[in-house]
Amino acid sequence: MEDDVHDYILAATVLLWLDKFGDVEPTVEAAANGNPAMFAKMYRDGDGVGIGVDDVAEFAGVAWLYGADAYMSRDEWRDLFEWAGYREDDQPAVPPAEPLVLWRGATPEHRANWSWTDGRDAAINFASGWFVQDEIGLVWRAVVEPDRLLAKVSLRSGYAEYVVDTDGLLIQPDGLWCRCSVDLHPFRGSDRDSQIALDLHELVLCPRQ
Repeated sequence: MEDDVHDYILAATVLLWLDKFGDVEPTVEAAANGNPAMFAKMYRDGDGVGIGVDDVAEFAGVAWLYGADAYMSRDEWRDLFEWAGYREDDQPAVPPAEPLVLWRGATPEHRANWSWTDGRDAAINFASGWFVQDEIGLVWRAVVEPDRLLAKVSLRSGYAEYVVDTDGLLIQPDGLWCRCSVDLHPFRGSDRDSQIALDLHELVLCPRQ
């Protein structure tokens, strides 16, 4: 019953947003930039209000970046990115001609998730637990063929996030081998200092070295 009420509210909100923004494109863009549940609703049920999968697919990359991955299954994302074709910052683009070496910072159970980066330093920060988890993770490395690249989204940090279909992908650990509880609280607010602390621990202080 609660799910039905939530679904009804989402459907009503989609109609209100269509009225507010006056057209499909700005409505979908607004959902992609901050309302992942509504974005998923548009993907699944948008036909009933004139929103096609192709309309939703145009903003798949930014929606992924803003958390919509938690609201849709991997099969749904594959379908959506197939509709979109490879895009960079939600603009049609030509995929890289050669495989890319990409990294991901995560605990072992999350190593095959789809968010990867072209900057190992960024992966180190994610592995540290600085952003998304309480545990110290590992840095993971993969050589990714172009046909696995679903989208690229540029980040303000200067790195890029790639959405990668990891089904069957060889993913190998590439650093932060320990699982020690490194205290990063003194370095909160400084990504550079937190990275130095982790590097120091990994290379010098870890008892497993």
